[in-house]
Amino acid sequence: MKKIIMLIALLVFAGSANAASVSLTWDPPDEGLQDKYRIFVAAAGAEFDYSAPAWEGVENFCRIDGLEAGKLYRFVARAVYGAVESGNSNILEAPIAPAPVIIKYPGPVKGFRIEVIGE
Repeated sequence: MKKIIMLIALLVFAGSANAASVSLTWDPPDEGLQDKYRIFVAAAGAEFDYSAPAWEGVENFCRIDGLEAGKLYRFVARAVYGAVESGNSNILEAPIAPAPVIIKYPGPVKGFRIEVIGE
């Protein structure tokens, strides 16, 4: 029976105005037969490159950095046990919003007074 690894994504903005990150979490397979996990990322319209995981590790969470603002990305997880890799988890899509524009402006003038002269 095929088990699904559920992914949850949280968008996090990185320090750069053009880069963002996502935080992903998932539940392990019911069988518990996994040595590690692999996360794959693809831009919308592109295929996943299963020969190049964006992340690989033993934890059931990760952070993917360097995503370009203004693009839509897809994410999928796979469990790995020895040389055997599971099928895909559910596929998540996350639009990476443009970084917020911060406009700096002076604060209001304080202590503005008037004095009438010559009366």
